[in-house]
Amino acid sequence: MMAMADAAAAVRDLRSRLAALATAFVARNGTVLGADIASADGAETVGILAATVLGAATTALRELGRSEAHRIVVEGTDSVTLIVPVGSDGLVVAVFDRTVDLVRAGELVAKFASYAMSSERPVPTCP
Repeated sequence: MMAMADAAAAVRDLRSRLAALATAFVARNGTVLGADIASADGAETVGILAATVLGAATTALRELGRSEAHRIVVEGTDSVTLIVPVGSDGLVVAVFDRTVDLVRAGELVAKFASYAMSSERPVPTCP
């Protein structure tokens, strides 16, 4: 997985290019590896809760004999949150305004996640 400094720069780039309200790269235990969220306390809370949601979904799907989720979408009245697994060790969280093109956002978050899985490749900027 990428180094913390790289993760911090990459999530800032991801947020900027996607016009996201917030982004974070989080370990599966909830530790925030990099975030572009308004407050440090908010980043920690988002990290812990996103890891919990992904863990719960993974457990539920496993109990049903299904494969692991490729992404989790949480829709609110004014925002959409994507939680995308990064290998077995991490996840990416991105929060968007409700008007986001969810297909495009999902593709770019997934692309970021695929690069984040490898520490051998440099983290590219999103297109």
